[in-house]
Amino acid sequence: MQCEQGALHTYREAQTNLGKLTVRRRPVNNHNKIKEITNQVGAFLGRENLNPIGQDDCAPAAEEVIV
Repeated sequence: MQCEQGALHTYREAQTNLGKLTVRRRPVNNHNKIKEITNQVGAFLGRENLNPIGQDDCAPAAEEVIV
């Protein structure tokens, strides 16, 4: 939730939003921690996007797709 809030709002807005969702003050919801968590998740996703998916990593093609 910290990362999502940090991605959608400024870190200070995210801090305020998370504060409204909790029944007591949580020091981990400060704007510095939200920034750190958001950057960690972004770095992880960035590394994952650099690793191409090989043919062996994919499921076999479906005969039919129903939407």
